[in-house]
This record gives sequence, C-alpha cells and structure tokens, in this order.
Amino acid sequence: RLNIQPVKELNEIGQFRYIYYYEVNDLCYYVGLDLTNEETKKLGLKLRVYDSGMNLKFESAGQGDSYTYNPTFFRNPNLSPHTVLLVHISNEGSWGQGVYIIEGEQFKYIGMIEVSNWAKEPEWYSDIAPDTEITKVKDTLIFSFQPSKIVFDPSGREEKVLNGNELRYEYSGGKLHVVNNSE
Repeated sequence: RLNIQPVKELNEIGQFRYIYYYEVNDLCYYVGLDLTNEETKKLGLKLRVYDSGMNLKFESAGQGDSYTYNPTFFRNPNLSPHTVLLVHISNEGSWGQGVYIIEGEQFKYIGMIEVSNWAKEPEWYSDIAPDTEITKVKDTLIFSFQPSKIVFDPSGREEKVLNGNELRYEYSGGKLHVVNNSE
C-alpha cells in the first residue's frame, strides 16, 4: 500500500470541479464532479487522471449519489508491473471498493469488491482498503482482508457479517470473483 495523502483543494479544470487530488509518479488523480450540464452533474463523483501536461488519460464512470470516492494505491514488487487502485464508494454507509488495474498510463476497471469493515450500525461500515492485502500468485491477484469481522455486500440483499479470513476476491482470466470459505 502506498501512503499517499490527498491534496485537498476545491478548484476546477474546465467544467470539472475537483475536491482533492493525488500525485503518483507523473500522473495526478482528481476526484470531483463534471459540471458541463445537469445530466453530467447527476452522474456523481468520478475520478479523472491527467498527465503532467494536463492531458486527460482516464475518466471513471460517475458514482451516482455517493458521498465519497476515495482512492487507495497498492504497488509492490509482487504486483509488478501493475499498480492496483481500490476506490472506496459510500454514502450513509460503505458500498465497497471499485477496483482498477493500472499499468503505465493504461487503466482497466475490473469490478467491485463488495466488502466493508464491520460496525454495529450499517452507517458506520467503513473503508476496507486499509485492511486489505493484495498478493499475486502466478497470474492471479488475491485480495484478502485482515479485520476480525467484515461485511459482505454492505447494505445489499445478501449482506452478511463474516470473519475476515472467510472471504477473499480473486482476479484471474480477466474476471474478479468472490471466494467464500465459510460455505
């Protein structure tokens, strides 16, 4: 996990109003809203990535009525040549993590990790990224979780409280899927 703190600054790039940004290598990752028109505003928070020349390299889908879209960057020799980006999405409670694979200036959205840290009240379910470990075995990325209790599908129809070691996600063959060891 890379310990990168956001620069908090309310500002605009054209019609894109950003709340904060992260500088990683030669790229800047901005989180904000597209104010071009009412339709783009309704799409919600999104991530835009620019190079040092302010050329747009990537734009995520909007996150609807989410209140947060907070990135955590993972990179280590085991994951090379990839950087993995987990982006926490929430409103009153956590929705989980959007997962991106970054290689150079290529970005690929691979899916959602529908897991959060457990709390007594759903509105306090929180970002699992600080408690996530990502390893690579051959061509498979494995996402495992360290806390004693986690919530699968937070605020969803299949919401379940599990021990952290009972569930993991794996990315292989171009697909992100859940592995539940408790069943």
